[in-house]
Amino acid sequence: MSAYNKSELISQNGADFNSNFEMFPDSIKEFADGQYVSKMNLDTDDSFEYTILRIKYSEDDYNAELERLSNMGDAKSEVGSGNLIYDDKSYNYPAYIAKDGEDNVYEYVLNNENEREIIYVILSNPIVSEMKEWYEYLKIDRNSYEK
Repeated sequence: MSAYNKSELISQNGADFNSNFEMFPDSIKEFADGQYVSKMNLDTDDSFEYTILRIKYSEDDYNAELERLSNMGDAKSEVGSGNLIYDDKSYNYPAYIAKDGEDNVYEYVLNNENEREIIYVILSNPIVSEMKEWYEYLKIDRNSYEK
């Protein structure tokens, strides 16, 4: 978790993901429980990148973060319109989705209500077989990521 730095993510990966990581929290210093991973493989024909941040929040912080996310989008918007859409069917958890395959980029937040966890995910050219450890955070229909 200590490796997470939103400013660095934006400067190093923003262009690749075509994202300003707006859905991701600005800081996680006050949150000790969670996990952060960022991986890229740009050296082959099968290039891919992903960043996943999972944070377990206190009840108050969890509610505040859900409020922040819900105010970012309009549930009736089209995916990719600059707003978030809400989807409670495509993933293992309810999701707020910013990008769903545009230029092969997927950007979304998952809400694990039972654990008060929020999982922030961004994928570029996802290769599902390279992400077995993270299947829980991918679409239920993993074939939908096929190019």
